[in-house]
Amino acid sequence: MNILKMNNKKNKNSTTERPGFYLCLYRFARNKFALAAKGKSCNFPLEILSEKSESKFSNLNYKNYFISTKKSLLSKQKVWSLLRECFWSKNIPIEYVQRFINHSLCFGIYQTTNKKLVGFGRVITDYTTYAYVCDITVDPKHRNKGLGSTLVKTIMNYPELQGLKTWSLRTTSEAKKIYEKFGFKIAEHPDTQLEINDLEIYCHAAFVNLHKKYNL
Repeated sequence: MNILKMNNKKNKNSTTERPGFYLCLYRFARNKFALAAKGKSCNFPLEILSEKSESKFSNLNYKNYFISTKKSLLSKQKVWSLLRECFWSKNIPIEYVQRFINHSLCFGIYQTTNKKLVGFGRVITDYTTYAYVCDITVDPKHRNKGLGSTLVKTIMNYPELQGLKTWSLRTTSEAKKIYEKFGFKIAEHPDTQLEINDLEIYCHAAFVNLHKKYNL
């Protein structure tokens, strides 16, 4: 199957205009739903829609919440309040929150009654080969309801993120089991994966001075 050729089609029958194709392709690639390759319908517990709409839970257990990628719904202040207490983003400047919202694919969990943000996650991606999942967090008042797992599932099934070569993330030993349910595992060759990582960067005086100097 020449996916590249199919993606170049711009007519009414183009697969790029049918998100269900990407979802089916993803599941087929993971050997879960071989029928998808035959054009069978692909039903999901979550209805994934474009940014112009909101993807709502069809599962009755989540009737009080919905997930959306619509950035106009995001509260920068609330995202900041959720993340600034997390060990990986402690003391992050609120200006940085707005910056990564602008340059990431963001997912918010909202209460259906008042559209109040109660959870957040984002993906850094080129939409072609790679996606890095990060900043997954849920308001403590709304935890233990499966919202975190459902958010990760929504991200993994998002139409524009199908067919990627690599997904990656960083997590804790306690939360690792959540991601393992979705196919994540320890890197096959961790000795060849290099990084520069400073979890305390926002607390450094040098960072504060740099932030002020360049108005970052």
